[in-house]
Amino acid sequence: MTCNCSICVREREWNEILSTGDVEKIKDLFDVVRNYLYQTEDDLNWAEAVIDGSWPNADGVIARRRCVTMANRKRNEAMSEAEPAKP
Repeated sequence: MTCNCSICVREREWNEILSTGDVEKIKDLFDVVRNYLYQTEDDLNWAEAVIDGSWPNADGVIARRRCVTMANRKRNEAMSEAEPAKP
């Protein structure tokens, strides 16, 4: 069975491009990978700044995220309780 998570799908797409040997497609792929790296590093730097408190209003950011997480958890619990029992 083939995994269809975003990581595995992306891996298959990238392997397909690499297997072609097409230099232009591989250069384009490199740009995509580089952009993923930059975005990931940027996200990590932001998260670290929030956690260590150096980001402006870091406590507010954490509090809002905690509220969203708790609301989602309550919604999911309510939805699972409302589901009919499976035979």
